[in-house]
Amino acid sequence: MYIIIVGCGKIGSYLANLLQEENNIVVVDTDEKASAKLGDAFNGLFMVGDGLDPDFLKEAGIEKADALAVTTSNDNTNIVIAQIAKKVFNVPKVVARVSDVDKSEIYRNLGVDPVNSTSIFATFLREKIIERNFSTYIFESNKVSIL
Repeated sequence: MYIIIVGCGKIGSYLANLLQEENNIVVVDTDEKASAKLGDAFNGLFMVGDGLDPDFLKEAGIEKADALAVTTSNDNTNIVIAQIAKKVFNVPKVVARVSDVDKSEIYRNLGVDPVNSTSIFATFLREKIIERNFSTYIFESNKVSIL
């Protein structure tokens, strides 16, 4: 698969390294220094530029992308980039990080798959605090995501 990741922070760089073995990965960030987070073993492409710019996304190969993941720390930036990918370039699979729990439904209504890090981590922490055994499963609907 040809996958573009916008945002090369902790999440974006980790995701890029997870996916690079079997996919063609392009990581986009506005900060050139962010490429250091990918490590020396990263075999994808790193590009410096603004993921909000459709012309730059074309340079990154969005017109042939099978998927795009937006992992910046700004929910508003993430939703705009996700919408550009989905509506302008018809990227088949668009996934976006969302921190504000209340915005998850907005993402879903726009055809973007949200990953809500706040609810995921809070659930893990709650389970650890009350010392339940972790069970791993995923259930998603229009209203609820359970991991």
